[in-house]
Amino acid sequence: TLAIIAYRQPITRADVEAVRGVTIDSVLQTLMERGLVKISGRAEIPGRPLLYETTEFFLNHFGLRNLDELPNVEELRTRHLPASPRPATETVAQPELPVSPEQ
Repeated sequence: TLAIIAYRQPITRADVEAVRGVTIDSVLQTLMERGLVKISGRAEIPGRPLLYETTEFFLNHFGLRNLDELPNVEELRTRHLPASPRPATETVAQPELPVSPEQ
């Protein structure tokens, strides 16, 4: 949700939901509470829905001077990201349960 808002701002909640395919009410509320997203106005379409955009805190948090520093699609495709560490798969011995009442 945050990436959609960052790349397509200003954007309405409905437009973000159309991209994601799910409702974003609670996610949007959390992003606003954390100061990463703010209301920037109203769209000039019927119903005048709210528009959302990222904040100065968003830029600072991600080490950006401005939105032009967001990586473009080609940069994202060629960027080598570290592999996420996989948790060790440890098997724990489970006690055998009786199969029948006699056991």
